[in-house]
Amino acid sequence: MLNVKYKLREPKSKRLTSITLFFYYDNKRFVASTRRKIHPKDWDFNRERPKRSYPAYSSLTAYLDRLQIAINDRYNNLVAFGQYPTNEDFKDAILNASGKLNAERPTLIDRLKEEAQKEAGIKKMNNRLLTLVRQFSKQNRKPTNIEAINGQWYIDFQTWLIANKSESYAYRMAKQLRTVVRRTNFDWSGKNEVLNSKLKAKEAYSEKISLSFDDLAHLKQSIPSLSEEQARTAKILYLACVTGLRRSDWHKLTLDGNIIDVEGWRFAKVVMQKTSKLSGIKVAYPPLLDITKRYLTELDGGFAWQSKFNIQAKEMGQAAGFDRPVRLMSSRKGETVENEYQMFEQFTSKIGRNSFTSNFRALGIPDNLLNVMTGHTGKKSMADVYDTRKFEQIAVQIIPYLQRFDEELSGGSYLSEHEMRFV
Repeated sequence: MLNVKYKLREPKSKRLTSITLFFYYDNKRFVASTRRKIHPKDWDFNRERPKRSYPAYSSLTAYLDRLQIAINDRYNNLVAFGQYPTNEDFKDAILNASGKLNAERPTLIDRLKEEAQKEAGIKKMNNRLLTLVRQFSKQNRKPTNIEAINGQWYIDFQTWLIANKSESYAYRMAKQLRTVVRRTNFDWSGKNEVLNSKLKAKEAYSEKISLSFDDLAHLKQSIPSLSEEQARTAKILYLACVTGLRRSDWHKLTLDGNIIDVEGWRFAKVVMQKTSKLSGIKVAYPPLLDITKRYLTELDGGFAWQSKFNIQAKEMGQAAGFDRPVRLMSSRKGETVENEYQMFEQFTSKIGRNSFTSNFRALGIPDNLLNVMTGHTGKKSMADVYDTRKFEQIAVQIIPYLQRFDEELSGGSYLSEHEMRFV
């Protein structure tokens, strides 16, 4: 009996790596790919099988066992008839074994579990989606194996969501499911059908507030009167308003970050969290003013991830006196209504990016230049006509607007404090 062993091609990799098999026969060594990949953290190196915690443990283990049996069967049959096996014989055995087994690919539920384990920030969302997929499958007797997930399955899932949940919730969950399908690291016949399907539900629309230059001045002036925790929240919100970063990228803005200096003006180069194989790597170039360095220093070198930031932002906004009434329009199921709130009730992490873009647009900056700083690309925004690989050339066109932005914020204090530099 041949001693078939399995190993990872790159056992120290931080991403998915191929599972390879090898064995010796007649003083020869045979090595081949199993055509399967796994993350090293999910691999049991002693047993040479996936860990039991791996979502597709049963199916992948069965697949590897099947390959081992097929190889030995082919070897024993050839030897029994006095023939010498070759590498081509073993390759043929592996191909036949691969074609006979359909359980090696995880179900959509396995995929959702895997996504939920990746990052704590998306765990809550994916667990909700996982529950919905199970409910839909059980109530409608719909399979969840990957090969069954196609355009019609996705339409039926959306129809079920709209019938059982609110339209805005159905929109978010259907969109999240499409994201999970896009992130799969293998293809199947119905994958593109799902990706190309339209969302049936409509997104609920709601106006968002933004902080004007006067509001930002008031926020900065109120910091000394706030409690320590509220002052910290105020500084983080202020930094979000003057850098335009998404909350998912806050932690990447640090004192030792990748800084680009153009004519004495500083920009950070931030690879954004929301990237994909389809859209490519997205890079934002947030501007760094003196206030950025000062607040980052006071925040111990970088943004802090606060799990209850939106709650803390509202408490801080109330304490800072942002209690004036604001009227916002919202739309649900085609009906538009106007509601009145106190301003602090609308304080969330999103108003940082909203304030950044609205204040720059008030200064007349073209969208394609604003897109470079915020990392916006794609159909939802104006096409970026500049080559972002040559950011220094683009920055020269941004600087006049950035200078006016800084003057509105601080009355022209840029580089006034002993030529401060962001290092």
